Amino acid sequence: MPRFLSLLLLSLTLLTAACKKEESKPKPSIEGRWTLKELVDYEYDAEGKLLTQKSDSSPAALYFYTVISKDSILFYDVKDNSPLGGDKLTYLSSDTFTYSSVTVVVKELTDHKLVLRYPSRNRTAGRPYHEFEDVYSR
Repeated sequence: MPRFLSLLLLSLTLLTAACKKEESKPKPSIEGRWTLKELVDYEYDAEGKLLTQKSDSSPAALYFYTVISKDSILFYDVKDNSPLGGDKLTYLSSDTFTYSSVTVVVKELTDHKLVLRYPSRNRTAGRPYHEFEDVYSR
């Protein structure tokens, strides 16, 4: 009988542990300072087929970092921290915002990585076009 009770207790303990829900991690925040690591240029044909993808992670291309708050996006020079521009953010959805008439799609957001996609602004049907991505870390 004592063996049966200890087996029952062990079973109940395991069952309770197995049924506990894992706490979900909060969604990473886009707010903060982001260091630019790579610029990517996508070239598409008139039908939307990807023709070329060019990446640039040279120091000349990575001359700025970005600071995002809940209502603004600001760009600063990496050499002297001088402001390069920015504007107020307007969120269109949880993963899309605009600033200075530019639409930006958040393609990836983790605690340490942010990928912002800039869809073609002047896309004309039947014509080739470009889209761009900024890849950041923090």
